Amino acid sequence: TALLNTLIDEIEAGFDGDVTCIEAGETRPPQAPPTQSPSTPVEPYAPFTSFPPSVFISPTAAPAITVSPTKTATPTASCYTSLNDLNEAERNAEDLNVVRNYVLCADTIFFTESVDPTDVLVLRKNMHVYCGEIGGSSENNCVITAGTGAIAVPDLYFDLDAPVPNENVLVQGVTFKNCVDYALLITGEGDFQFIDCVFSDHSTSLVPVLIDSVVEGAVQLKVDFNDCVFKNCISAPRSRLGLVNIGGPQSDVTFSRALFQNNDYNVPGSNDVLDYGVIIEKVGTGVLVIDSCCFINNRVIGNALVNVYAEDLSETISLSNFGADNSVKYLSATGLECEFLALVEPNNQLFPTTACIKFDADECAITGG
Repeated sequence: TALLNTLIDEIEAGFDGDVTCIEAGETRPPQAPPTQSPSTPVEPYAPFTSFPPSVFISPTAAPAITVSPTKTATPTASCYTSLNDLNEAERNAEDLNVVRNYVLCADTIFFTESVDPTDVLVLRKNMHVYCGEIGGSSENNCVITAGTGAIAVPDLYFDLDAPVPNENVLVQGVTFKNCVDYALLITGEGDFQFIDCVFSDHSTSLVPVLIDSVVEGAVQLKVDFNDCVFKNCISAPRSRLGLVNIGGPQSDVTFSRALFQNNDYNVPGSNDVLDYGVIIEKVGTGVLVIDSCCFINNRVIGNALVNVYAEDLSETISLSNFGADNSVKYLSATGLECEFLALVEPNNQLFPTTACIKFDADECAITGG
């Protein structure tokens, strides 16, 4: 929570005026990919070294964007090749209570900067974003890469009299790849659904996916990942936050039919007392549901693949999950050794495990997993 508050303060401090958007047709030189890159998965437990360099192309000239004069505020462009133009259309939305559909053009790479609101996918109430077509698919190859992928922080990028809960937000078929900062950052309250999205090849982000209802006044934050893939990610140096980090006073997160594969979080950090890495970490209150998911060839150091910091498992639901070829390097202070999910004592500085949940499925429910 302290880390997130610091990050938000730094972001807000950097934007004290109106945002200037790039004109349609103007191209932005792509950022160089990070020097540390993940590798194509090899034999189980083998260390990852380097992935083939991404093929970077310059964005094409963006189509003309117009906004319907009706209450729907749905853009008439068939698809977007520029997140700048998508954000500009969203700024002109007349009624946030009406669903607005945005389609990213298929076979397009969207280069972003760290947290520049003109080229980061900014999510807010009733936005539905699809890859390739309405009801989009990850096979359509819409890739957001380089800086930060998508962000939802109340009243950070849009001039509102009061923050609006980000209700009914949908992202379908989008790939977030090799992001330097965040692939996904969500704070505040609202409900989000990610369907058939891919989070891959992140190696320099302190935490690729950060979900936290820490914003003052937030009532509930609900995030669902359905049929999503988390693969080929490597722990950044000095990071102890995991691939997915969930925090805040009331964050409900569900993973349904998600695939976690070839992620290496066995990289020690800089803490002199206890270095660890984890695939999913949950701190604070709120329900965590992991249903019909597959964990294959992941490496972590510490308690388990999934750490839940709580007094008991009353807010944790695990159903029909499968695991194979995973490696957990246990530390002497962790106590119980858990193959899948560990209940971790939150008020002990050594964070010992007090209970375990095992994998309970004989085979992966996901085709290709």
